[in-house]
Amino acid sequence: MKYGLESHHLTQIAQILSTHKAISQVLLFGSRSKGTHKRASDIDLALKGEISLSLIATLKNEFEESDLPFFFDIVDYAKAQGGLKDSIDQHASIIYEATKEVQR
Repeated sequence: MKYGLESHHLTQIAQILSTHKAISQVLLFGSRSKGTHKRASDIDLALKGEISLSLIATLKNEFEESDLPFFFDIVDYAKAQGGLKDSIDQHASIIYEATKEVQR
């Protein structure tokens, strides 16, 4: 289980992300990318591309309505600053790219 997620969870996340053409890449960061997660840890995602607040709100809603048993924290990578951006840059893993399959 990579990042404490089953492969079908990663596939479902990628399927939801792939319906939004504005997203070019998604980075998993936080406890799941560092390997310090617990079973109930949220999923922290940083989006790259043409990201708007409405897109982030739409994604949060889509993840909430899915059968994925996780909470999602979603940020626009371009707007991340300071310690958050440093943490993403140091520890994040690419879990989705518009031109590639999700890493399992």
